[in-house]
Amino acid sequence: SYHDGTAVFNSTKDVIYFTRTEKEKVPRDNDNLVTNKLKLFKSEFVDGKWQKPEDLTLNSDTYSTGHPALSPNDSLLYFVSDIPGGIGGTDLYVSELTENGWGEPKNLGPAINTFENEMFPYVHSDGTLYFASSGHMGYGGLDIFKSTQENGEWTEPENMMAPMNSSY
Repeated sequence: SYHDGTAVFNSTKDVIYFTRTEKEKVPRDNDNLVTNKLKLFKSEFVDGKWQKPEDLTLNSDTYSTGHPALSPNDSLLYFVSDIPGGIGGTDLYVSELTENGWGEPKNLGPAINTFENEMFPYVHSDGTLYFASSGHMGYGGLDIFKSTQENGEWTEPENMMAPMNSSY
């Protein structure tokens, strides 16, 4: 009823994962603001129509999850969250698909996440992770960065520079 956003289709285009803003009456925070929670949802295309969206087990009423991105083989779900105990305001996480559904979220760690905000992940078919960050050195605001995995570790994020990024 409020806002659906960032979405990704699986490789066969019969499942969509998306972000939904849950606008509910929640207690105000210390600054007297109401914070809407983001949650991840999934819908499957069956018999020519999209099914009723289901929220993922990765969701919580105490923190947000959103901005889904899938690995090229659909086995890893990358997303943003402000799960307590993270590195910054919002961090990037990954969950592996198991026979029981999406597994426990894993923080991508300090090579990717900073004390500020990381969000909007995208995984290219070659496995390169693209994301926005306000914490890595850049022009200011949310610059776009990329990183790859080498020996199971994320490389130092590379700023995509101008004209992809700017001070605006």
